Amino acid sequence: VKAVWIMATNPIVSMPDADKVREALERCELVVVSDCIANTDTAKLAHVLLPAMGWAEKDGTVTNSDRTVSRQRAFLPAAGEAKADWW
Repeated sequence: VKAVWIMATNPIVSMPDADKVREALERCELVVVSDCIANTDTAKLAHVLLPAMGWAEKDGTVTNSDRTVSRQRAFLPAAGEAKADWW
């Protein structure tokens, strides 16, 4: 894989074979991470790190893994230059 985009997740910690995930990301020519937490194991491997809004800053709808669509209203302003996932 030449490039990978990772949004709002830390697969080096959350995936079952974390060492294999790390090795795969280290071989990628371009790793882009968009997350609201800058200092994660995955973010450390990013060539490009984009600031993302946290759940408390997002306004819109959310679809859960069980396909339930919920209305979400932001109750905090976005920090710094953080952007919504769609941005």
